[in-house]
Amino acid sequence: MERKLEVTAPYQTRNAAVETQVGSWIALDLLWYKINFDGAIFVKEDKAGLGVVIQNSEGLVMASLSQLISLPSSVVEVKTLAARRALEIGIDRVILKGDSTVLMQNLKNGTQSLAQYSHIANNILFLASYFSNLKFSHASRSCNKVAHSLARWAPLSLIIFSAVVK
Repeated sequence: MERKLEVTAPYQTRNAAVETQVGSWIALDLLWYKINFDGAIFVKEDKAGLGVVIQNSEGLVMASLSQLISLPSSVVEVKTLAARRALEIGIDRVILKGDSTVLMQNLKNGTQSLAQYSHIANNILFLASYFSNLKFSHASRSCNKVAHSLARWAPLSLIIFSAVVK
């Protein structure tokens, strides 16, 4: 089953117009979740934002997170911290998606790296060992807009975590 979703970023582009991206949702197997993550950098504030959104097999948002942290030394390190935070939420049967090709390739291969973010990536791989089912997948930037928007909203509060409770 494929559904079209329209994702609108809650911020304005350089031309002061609202940017809209249309992507397609591919339904997951029942009881699987898709977790998208991203990061944003706020250089003047010396801070970074983490954004995480969790969708169930039908595409419904089950939880989201927006968190402000101290500024790490690189963009990929911010994204790696967002990926780790996404796994700390504790949902099993997960497809973890981010838009950093380098990071997602590292995680998919399970390879040790000498990059400055390797200690965090290794921690993610350690956390992954506790999941019965976990897949790493690259997401294009246009399909990662919600997570990016949550990261951009991080300065508005220390931690925003919302979940749908049944």
